[in-house]
Amino acid sequence: MRFRRGLDSALWLGSMLGSLLLLNVLGSMVFARADLTRTGEFTLSEATRHVLDGASRPVTVRAYFSEGLPGKLGAMARQVRDLLDAYYAEGNGFFRFEFIDPVSLETDEDRQKKQEIRRDPFGNVVRDKTSVENMLEGEGIRAVTVRVNEADKIEDKRVFLGVTVSAGESKEVIPMVRSAVGFEYELTTRIRKVLQPEPATVGIVTGFGGPTLDEDVRLFRGEMEKLFKVLPVDLSAAAARVPDSVQALLLIGPDKPLSDDALRAIDAFLMAGGKLGFFVSPISPDWSNLKVVSAKHGLGGLLASYGLALPEALVMDADMMSIPITERRGAMQVTRNVKYPFFLVPKDLDQKHPVTRGMADLVFPFMGPVEFVGVSGVEMDVGILVRSSPRAGLNMPPFQTNPLQGWTQDQLSDPGTKNLAMTLSGAIPSHFDQKRRADKGRLVVVGGHGFLLDQFIRQAPVNLAFALNLVDWMLLDQALVGIRNRGLDPAPLDELSSARRLAVKYMNIFGVPLLFVGLGLIRWRFRQARRKRVRLDG
Repeated sequence: MRFRRGLDSALWLGSMLGSLLLLNVLGSMVFARADLTRTGEFTLSEATRHVLDGASRPVTVRAYFSEGLPGKLGAMARQVRDLLDAYYAEGNGFFRFEFIDPVSLETDEDRQKKQEIRRDPFGNVVRDKTSVENMLEGEGIRAVTVRVNEADKIEDKRVFLGVTVSAGESKEVIPMVRSAVGFEYELTTRIRKVLQPEPATVGIVTGFGGPTLDEDVRLFRGEMEKLFKVLPVDLSAAAARVPDSVQALLLIGPDKPLSDDALRAIDAFLMAGGKLGFFVSPISPDWSNLKVVSAKHGLGGLLASYGLALPEALVMDADMMSIPITERRGAMQVTRNVKYPFFLVPKDLDQKHPVTRGMADLVFPFMGPVEFVGVSGVEMDVGILVRSSPRAGLNMPPFQTNPLQGWTQDQLSDPGTKNLAMTLSGAIPSHFDQKRRADKGRLVVVGGHGFLLDQFIRQAPVNLAFALNLVDWMLLDQALVGIRNRGLDPAPLDELSSARRLAVKYMNIFGVPLLFVGLGLIRWRFRQARRKRVRLDG
C-alpha cells in the first residue's frame, strides 16, 4: 500500500516536472507576456504597430547598456530589453536589435588605457578614452557617471545608456534612456523618422514681440525638430508670404500689431490648405515681476472671421498652482509659497479627444478665455480641449496681478467655466474674401503661450506633450499621440471617508490574524475528521 502511494507521488511529481519543462520549451518559441498596468504601459500601442507594419526596409536598433547597472537603472535596462523583444515580435522581419555591453567590445589596448590613470593640473583623475568610447561618442552617445555600491564600497562608475536606430543611410540616436515609461515614444519616433523620406514642415512666425525660438521656446522647438522640419517664417516685409513647403503655421505670443500684409499672408495660407495654430493671449506678461499689459497683436478681426473671439480678460481659477514669493521682513528675506489664481492647473480636459486623452496636470500661466461665436451659414466642427473649473472667473483691465493681493469670488467678472483651448475644422471662411472657404480647414486656438516657454515645460513636461499633440492634430498625423500621452495620467488612490479609513485600519489589525485563526481551525477540523475515518477503516 505504501509502495503504491510512493509510486503515485513519484509519477505525479514526474508529470508536473515534465509539463513545466514542456511549457518552458514552448514558451521560448513564442513571445508573450501579461501587462497588468492600468493603461497598458508595457504593451505596444496601435501607433507603434502601424509604424512597424508600414516599414518598407529593415530597421536596426543597437542598445548600448552597460552590464551590472545598479538599482532602478538595472530594472530600466530589463524593461527596455523586454520592449525591444516586443518590437521584434511585431516587426514582421523588418525589425532587429542588439543589446550590447560596451565593455564586451573593448580590445586589450582599451583595457590597458583604462588602467593608465593620471591627474590633470587641477588634480582631477583622468585617462585616455578607449576606442569604444570614441566610437560611441561619434554616434552621439556619451558615458554618464552613476554612484554604485560594490564590495561594500561606494564609487562612481561610468556607464552607457544609449540607443541608435538605423535604416539604410538614415540614422537617429537616443543619447540616454532616462525612463522605460517614455521609451516607446522615443524609439517609435526615431523609427518613423529613419523610415520617412521627407518630414512635414512646421513654420513658426517670428517677430511681432513674440518669444525667441532659440531661448524662450527652445525645448518646444527642439522636440519638434525630432519629428518635423521647423522653419522660422518672417512676415514683417511688405507682400510677405508663407513658403509653399510649410504645412502648419504657428503664431506664438505676438504682442505687437501684425501688419495687413502679414494678416493677408496668414489668411491666404489657410485658404490654400495650410493649418494654423494660434497661441495668443490678450496680455503681454513680464515673467520676472508678474506684471502684465494688454497685448496689441491685432488678431481679433482675423479670428472673428473664423468664428472665434478672444476677450480682453484674464482667467482666474480656484484650480491653481502655488508659486514661491520672496519677501523682505526687516533684515531678512523670507520665501513662501502663495497660491496664484492666474497660473491655472485645469482639471477639465476632454478625455475623448486624441490630443488630451490620458492627460492631466497641465500648467497654464496667464490665460485668456477662448470663445466660439460661429459664422452665419457656415458649419464647423469645434472641439473644446481644455476648460477651467466652474469656480473660475475673469479679471478685467486694468489687470491686477500682484501675487500678494487677496482675491474674493465677488471680485471676478462673469463667473463660471471658461474655455482655454479648442480646435476648429471645416469650411472656414476667409477674412478678406467671405466667398472663399478653406478646403478642410484646421486650426488650433489656445488663450495663451506661457505654457510653451522653457520654464513651464521644465516644471510640467505634460505641457510639451500637449503642444506636440496639437501640431500632430493640425497635420492630420495622430500616429504618435497615443504613445506620447502614456504615463501622463497619474493614478492617485481614491480618497476614503474617515469611517472607511477606520474600517480598513482595524481590518488590517484584527481581520488578518482572525483570518489565519479561522484557516487554522478549518484545517484542524479536517485533520480530526481524517483521523476518525482512519480509525473506522482500521
